[in-house]
Amino acid sequence: MNNRLKGTYYRNKTKTWYEKDGYMVEVAENKVSVWVKGKIWYAPKDLFGSDLIAMKQDPPEIIFIQSKTHKGDVSKAVKEFMRYPFPPFVKRHIVRWEERAREPQVTEV
Repeated sequence: MNNRLKGTYYRNKTKTWYEKDGYMVEVAENKVSVWVKGKIWYAPKDLFGSDLIAMKQDPPEIIFIQSKTHKGDVSKAVKEFMRYPFPPFVKRHIVRWEERAREPQVTEV
C-alpha cells in the first residue's frame, strides 16, 4: 500500500472512530491546482493543518484532527497546529494509529 492510500485509509478510520462517539465529522482538505510540465495536477492541502473537523452538540465541542501513522510525524503535526491561532474553546487532536490497532493514540495539543 503506498503512502497516499495508507493516509486515506487511516483518515477514514479516524473519521469512523469519532462518528461512533457521536461526532459529526467532515474532511478538512482542499485541492490546489499546480502546473507541472504543462499539465495541471491537483494536490491536497489541509485546512488549518488538520485532516478532519469534528463537532458535537452535547457537550459542545469542536475538534480539529490530524491523523498520523508514523511516530515521527506527531511532532510535525504539533508544529503545524501551532502555526494557527485557534481560539481556546477549540480542541486539536493528533490521532496516531499503530498497524492493526483497534484504538488509536490520541494526543491533545
